Amino acid sequence: MTLFPFAPRPDSRGEVNNPATAAPLVRNIWKLRIIFLLIVSLMSFALVEIVLRVLGLDYTSPYVHDPNTGARLKANHGFLHRSEGRVWVTTNSEGLRDREHTIAKPAGTYRIAVLGDSFAEALQVERDKTFWAVLERELNQSPSTGNMNVEVLNFGISGFGTTQSLQMLRHSAWKYEPDLVILAFLPSNDIRNNSKELETDRGRPFYQINKGTLVLDTTFAEDPIVKHFRESKWLQFK
Repeated sequence: MTLFPFAPRPDSRGEVNNPATAAPLVRNIWKLRIIFLLIVSLMSFALVEIVLRVLGLDYTSPYVHDPNTGARLKANHGFLHRSEGRVWVTTNSEGLRDREHTIAKPAGTYRIAVLGDSFAEALQVERDKTFWAVLERELNQSPSTGNMNVEVLNFGISGFGTTQSLQMLRHSAWKYEPDLVILAFLPSNDIRNNSKELETDRGRPFYQINKGTLVLDTTFAEDPIVKHFRESKWLQFK
């Protein structure tokens, strides 16, 4: 049984009848076979993509370029974090690992903004078990807060140094009118993250001391490697 039963068949001598028309027919049959294989391949890829999405197996990076901090999580994104546990992580419209918050602070609300790195982002645990979620829950259950509602907003992103946290505060957190700001600082790598001489990841802003004054260095945005990863259509397609 052949894929295309109308293919030219050889005669008793093993030669194809009608040589004048045989060659075009053979070419058309091969074209049809190639088109058929392409369609099957595309359908297979589509089926695999659907299965992976249903299972939550997303191997793309959940981070995108940010002109102020260097990186942040994708907005309104969900992915399965598989390192140090399996946790389904979702982000809000600001690209933060947190629930949605109104920008305008509701009356009678005390807001706390949490800044930091992976300890604040806390992809390894469920959201309601993060320290900032527990803090919000405990404060709202405490008699000391009275009738005041406490909101704890998480602005932590993995790998952030203090410079990036400050940029996050200035460009994202301030508009939520926090009454208190908490910086989660790790003495080990956070010190390295703040030094352009010590930090190997240059895709981030740094503060440099110039004549006794701290000056923000944002040259990372023009770094060829950073620009390549940010602008490459091929990488985005992959």
